[in-house]
Amino acid sequence: MAGYMPWPLDIRIQWKQLTTLNLGSSSFYIDEVTKVLTMCPNLEVCSVSLSTSGNQSPLITPPPPLPSLQIAELCLPKLRTLSIFNCSSWNDHVIVLFENLSTPALRHLSYRRTVRVWPDSPVTRDADNAFMAALCAFLRRLVLPLEELEFYTRPFIGNNVLKILPLVPGLKRLSLRGYSMDSRYHLDSPSLIIRMDDEFLEYFIPDTNKHASGRISPLALSDISDGENDEDDHDGSPPR
Repeated sequence: MAGYMPWPLDIRIQWKQLTTLNLGSSSFYIDEVTKVLTMCPNLEVCSVSLSTSGNQSPLITPPPPLPSLQIAELCLPKLRTLSIFNCSSWNDHVIVLFENLSTPALRHLSYRRTVRVWPDSPVTRDADNAFMAALCAFLRRLVLPLEELEFYTRPFIGNNVLKILPLVPGLKRLSLRGYSMDSRYHLDSPSLIIRMDDEFLEYFIPDTNKHASGRISPLALSDISDGENDEDDHDGSPPR
């Protein structure tokens, strides 16, 4: 659905018969998205682009509370492919969606957040922890095994990926992509942020000293991609 088109609910459509819906060409608030999704119980493929009212970078001050973040639980029993684009510096709307959405038949999940944030900002870390808790809870509600996962964030934080992968042991395709970013707040422990480098890839190799230390179990995945074949951004920043 192109961004120049009128508000979706103003279009006369037999919503219950839709099996594919693309709301990724223009950003919407979470309450707007859920109004549409509740009218489409037979969706099998869905793309949504979520935004908040502000585009500030979450460095020190957290986002103001928004009343629109209160939504009802939503179940899409036939949904197999879900793509989420986070177009904001804040995670609030995405957190609410993952907390209230159930997709038991989901097989392909794509999450992209292209807005740059400082990974070691105190506010960013708190919001990131809440996001990961909501995403992990969402993955635990899946009934069928997830087969494909695309995860793209700026910057790339390997810790988050390592939290997700044990929850999706049936993956057949994994695409990871992200960008490095210099520290601004100077973490006490650099190990809090794991980059996409050789050390990170060692987590995928069984029987290494890293696994023997008990930090994480080895991961067995049939296909691993670092996203190099994905469509490149056009801001001149090199992917990692």
